[in-house]
Amino acid sequence: MLPVIWGPAYTTGLTAFGAAGRWDYGVEFKNAGLSSRPDDWDPRNADWRRPTVSGRVGHRPGPAWNLGVSASRGHYMTGDPDHTLLRGAQLGDFHQITFAHDLSYAHRQLQISAEVFLARFDVQQVGSVATTAYYVETRYKLTPQLFTAFRWGQQFFGDVLEEPWDGRAARGEVAFGYRFSRRVQGKFQYSVTSEKRPVAQGKQFAAVQMTLRF
Repeated sequence: MLPVIWGPAYTTGLTAFGAAGRWDYGVEFKNAGLSSRPDDWDPRNADWRRPTVSGRVGHRPGPAWNLGVSASRGHYMTGDPDHTLLRGAQLGDFHQITFAHDLSYAHRQLQISAEVFLARFDVQQVGSVATTAYYVETRYKLTPQLFTAFRWGQQFFGDVLEEPWDGRAARGEVAFGYRFSRRVQGKFQYSVTSEKRPVAQGKQFAAVQMTLRF
């Protein structure tokens, strides 16, 4: 399982991983924050002025278990195209701090993974706003070629002036996969999303995927 902090941030930088006995560790140095926009992923745009540093420590108490704790600190604002910063404020004043805990379990045909994380953002004239999210995912091998998977996740938002600063969201996903050979695999996936916000991003999604490994 790849924890959230290490997965979706396609920014430019350096990452180092290692292991010592039953302990795993990793450190990452990137040019932009976890919540940065795609335009900021290019190192020439962010110019390494406000980098993000992340770290993880993991422990494997037994062959079936893997536990980990991650943390990240950086700047989620890399520009001010609309000139919204107040007088005296700087982009380096606004941090994103993220903490996460991940675990995975695997035994025979069953695999279970989960993660919960808390992110805090510094916002001018507001202070700190927070969001908490989690997901649980299971994968079960029905036969040597056929497997099924299910994933459930939710995201919650803290209060600003006694009201949540965004609407709660939840998503459930189910998938079936079949391995035709050692190199060819097919998968069908279906998901349903529920969002308590004025503008939803799509409630249902279906996809068919074929992968070929060389």
